[in-house]
Amino acid sequence: MNKPVQGRSLRAYLEPQMLVMLALGFSSGLPFLMVGNTLGYWLREEGLSLSAIGLLSGVGLAYSLKFLWAPFVNQLRAPIFGFLGRRRGWMALSQIVVALGLFTMASTGAGGNSILLGLCALLVAFASATQDIVIDAWRIENSGTQARLGLMTSAATFGYRIAMLATDAVILIVADLIGWQASYVLYGTLMALGLAATVLASESREADAAVDEKPSLWTMENLTGRFLDRFNLMSGGNVWQLRILWLVAVGFGWWLFPNLPGIAAAIGWPVTIVLYAILITIPLWVPKGLAQAIAEPFIAFFKTYGWLALLMLSAIALYRLPDFFMGPMCNPFYHDLGIAKTVVGEVRGSIGLIASFLGIAAGGFAVLKFGNMRTLVVGGVIQALSIAAFSLLAYWGADLPLYIAVMAGDSFATSFAGVVLTAYMSSLTSLGYTATQYAMLTSAYAIIGKILKTTSGFVIDSLRVSLGLMEAYGLFFLIAGLIGIPAIFLFLLLARMQKPPLAPVSD
Repeated sequence: MNKPVQGRSLRAYLEPQMLVMLALGFSSGLPFLMVGNTLGYWLREEGLSLSAIGLLSGVGLAYSLKFLWAPFVNQLRAPIFGFLGRRRGWMALSQIVVALGLFTMASTGAGGNSILLGLCALLVAFASATQDIVIDAWRIENSGTQARLGLMTSAATFGYRIAMLATDAVILIVADLIGWQASYVLYGTLMALGLAATVLASESREADAAVDEKPSLWTMENLTGRFLDRFNLMSGGNVWQLRILWLVAVGFGWWLFPNLPGIAAAIGWPVTIVLYAILITIPLWVPKGLAQAIAEPFIAFFKTYGWLALLMLSAIALYRLPDFFMGPMCNPFYHDLGIAKTVVGEVRGSIGLIASFLGIAAGGFAVLKFGNMRTLVVGGVIQALSIAAFSLLAYWGADLPLYIAVMAGDSFATSFAGVVLTAYMSSLTSLGYTATQYAMLTSAYAIIGKILKTTSGFVIDSLRVSLGLMEAYGLFFLIAGLIGIPAIFLFLLLARMQKPPLAPVSD
């Protein structure tokens, strides 16, 4: 086992590659709330109903479903920008689309065409999720060692948190000064920071070679040949495909322009031709192409780790359950406790923010010095304790110093655990399959938690019948903390069983 890296850790954050990673992390985090909570604030100010706002929030599902198109992003080069490389090409394309989407949302306005606004928000979410796929892949492929992977993960998380602060709190002040539409233009312009980082980034030749060396149906020559061989509009075997696609295209046009049926019919055939060209050039129904694009990354993951892969996925899926489970109940808890919104906002934006940054830095350095497994166990323990500590507020009341201490502890612990888990998941991917495997792992860690958190309110309501409201909250937070124990034991088990252990590696 190599010795841990020490001494150079702080200086490493100032290296050009780390600064690029910081900017890419910012670019990754900026669009998330612009099509989520922040957009909801704008829509509500414009008088939209809660049901409409809730419906539009569904565009955020793109982030949870990105594993569906990650295999194709991993395998194909981006159109137009492919000359930048497999990762940087998709970064540049997605960043430009995000910026254009935000500009269009600004020009449309929350009081304008709600359908167009929703479509633009969906486009931004889709492009943003695609950007996340390739930035995560680039981060992993360009780290080189586990030590640098921990530092790069920490730098990416710093950038992401800065963007979240800018789009969650700062934008409210900006919108109050210059208006929502101008704010969206300004924040769309900030995507230029990510685009500049993309241009300055370097592509991993080893990762590129790992993808290119596999026999592929996805080369431009194969795609062009397949298109020319099958794109015969007069072929009887293709007529039924064209008719179905034409009906879909025209139907969508009629839905989009209900008062302009002529436009709907006019766009039908061009859209049909484009859809048909895409479908026949991408060999989704060819077994070899389907296996290579979708199945091979998952098969490779289980082949690499054997049956331990199931243990890894189980530990990952359970690790952040305490945070997911208690998350929806935090703000209602503060309200019922009698803590003013201004106090919550001030503590979050000051002490909570500082604690979050300290947690990110501590997590990155802990991975660097102690390795993944021991740091994961520590992160699981402090995460469980910090969440259980909310029960102290429920039993002792709205004591301000206690509230500040609990908030700071929770911000530090969740940031620490988050960056450690990200570093661990990143270390499990293989060159050639990075984008797909990491998307699979992030889906594994989120899906159970997103389902479980929907039950949190029912748990408190059932407990309050016999215990009372504050006692129900207190027991709920204790339960939420205890939910984290199984993941801790699973990672302890993995630490004993894995050969060789995932230990820090020196530069």
